[in-house]
Parts: sequence; C-alpha cells; structure tokens
Amino acid sequence: MKKKLKQIYPTLNILKPIGEGAQGETFLVEKDNEKMVLKIQKRSLTEIKKYKFNINDNGYYSYMKLMGIDSNYIHKVYDVQMFDSKTNNYLVILMEYIDGFMLSDLESVFEHFENEYTLEQTKLMLSFSMLYGLNTMFSENLFHRDISYRNIMVRKDAPECVFIDFGAVSCWETD
Repeated sequence: MKKKLKQIYPTLNILKPIGEGAQGETFLVEKDNEKMVLKIQKRSLTEIKKYKFNINDNGYYSYMKLMGIDSNYIHKVYDVQMFDSKTNNYLVILMEYIDGFMLSDLESVFEHFENEYTLEQTKLMLSFSMLYGLNTMFSENLFHRDISYRNIMVRKDAPECVFIDFGAVSCWETD
C-alpha cells in the first residue's frame, strides 16, 4: 500500500497513525512541508458493484463534492483518489490537518480560550460556528448522518467548530 501511495503522492511523508475505524485508517502526513490528514477508506468489491461509485454512493462522489466547498466550518478535502488491489478498492482522501480539540473535550476548549474570551463568548462563538457549518452542509445538499461530539473539532487559533468525518455523508440533488 505504501508503494501505491508513493505513486499517487510522491512527496508524501507519513508521520504517524491518528485513527482507525471499521472503514479505514487515518494518518498524519506531511506533503510539501504542510501537515495534512490522509484517510484510507477500504471498500469491498461487493460494495463497489452495488454502488458503482455513482451519485448514490457514500464515498467517492461525496468526497469529490466536499472538495468544492470552501468553508472554515467544514473539513477541507484537497484530493480524492481511488485505487484497487485484488480484493478491495481503496478511497484515498487527502484533507486539512486541524490543530485543535475534539468538541467532546469542552473543558480543554474552555481552558484554552479563557484568557481571550469569557465563557459565554466562547460558547456563543462555538454555537454560531456550528450553525454556519450546518447551513453550509444544507446549502450544499449534504446530509452528514453522524453528527456527534467526536465528529466536531475546535480550532486552537479561534473558537470555531469544524465538522469532520464525512464517511457516512449522503448527497441529494435538487431540480
């Protein structure tokens, strides 16, 4: 797999694993002196035949749609590639690295910003940024399907929430 990744991203350097789930693995990487996140999402051949990676699929199309969204409140996707092995197809997603906290660690979030903002100000900014993120998803016809504290991060440089982990996202088209 590393050989194939080097073919796709010759300047990519894998720094460390940062997460693993049922659908794949996530790594902290460096590309052209910039930290990024690389998600490798495994898709079985059965799933590929079933969805054919078309408009109804919850992988390739959705991440391609995310690539076109420029919002501080939605995890930025820089590139999406697909490659296959003998038994599986892999969706490789290169995304923004967010230096911050999980929303589930609110105590750390409040402590981090306590010298810059009052508790009420921090809560308001976090709330509004979540609303902006939800509005962006709605206006782009995206349905996240897994919104929880573990899929929202707070940036260290500003009390802004960022929706992450769009692995279960659905897209719908309007007339």
